[in-house]
Amino acid sequence: IVMVDVNRAMAPPWSVWDDQTDSLAQRDTGWMQFYAENNQEVYDGVLMAFKVAETVNVPVMVVESAFILSHTYDVVEMIPQELVDEFLPPRKPLYTLTDFDNPIAVGALATPNDYYEFRYKLAKAHEDAKKVIKEVGKEFGERFGRDYSDMIEKGYVDDADFVFMGMGSLMGTVKEAVDLLRSEGYRVGYAKVRWFRPFPKEELLEIAEKVKGIAVLDRNFSFGQEGILFNEAKGALYNTGARPIMKNYIVGLGGRDFTVRDVKAIAENMKAIIESGKLDREVEWFHLKR
Repeated sequence: IVMVDVNRAMAPPWSVWDDQTDSLAQRDTGWMQFYAENNQEVYDGVLMAFKVAETVNVPVMVVESAFILSHTYDVVEMIPQELVDEFLPPRKPLYTLTDFDNPIAVGALATPNDYYEFRYKLAKAHEDAKKVIKEVGKEFGERFGRDYSDMIEKGYVDDADFVFMGMGSLMGTVKEAVDLLRSEGYRVGYAKVRWFRPFPKEELLEIAEKVKGIAVLDRNFSFGQEGILFNEAKGALYNTGARPIMKNYIVGLGGRDFTVRDVKAIAENMKAIIESGKLDREVEWFHLKR
């Protein structure tokens, strides 16, 4: 199963604008999650998601920003159908609902004797999916010229003092800002998380070992805690030797604009933190009206 989720903010209060909390609220239901920066990535992501899902037999959610992507015109390169068919040949499912000689039950109750093993198999499938995701992303690049072999897309990481980390359409703004900041002498890069589930902790560790700081941009919030990507990233690094300074910036909730000027302001704050070696606060609601 492949499902496109148009990110919308959750109540209370009601909103139909962009926010990642709706998809992230489903992070423990078993769906794999791919976050698209632009409409080309939505299109490409759907094609790759079918191949990944059909290989590991786990559903994939392709996530796009409400209005920013779902209600805008964008130039997208369409792949000829015959080439898509070569990339996605007819599926031979392990099971089918229409095989009346071998009927199966769907949505059946699992008792404690069986439930535990089901969850273990799902957990293992997610771990196995990492290799499949990279292979499918590489194959897609070789066939169509857009490589998705990295679960985290990286830019200028090797010589950066700190990087911006985030997911989805806001990373397009970050990329533009990073180019401007580097022209002004900032040693900064970016890390765009494409796949949130399974979580790319190995690639995150490679980044964390190279930089002094990570500014995690969350267009979501888990009440009583912090931004969800920030929480996941900290947890993934806890038992490793990589301990860059990490700060969580809550941005763009409910579709509020997130601009290049905002990114530059966050860069100034992170630069001061890196130079002083002291974190002013762990979580900052960046767009809060003062």
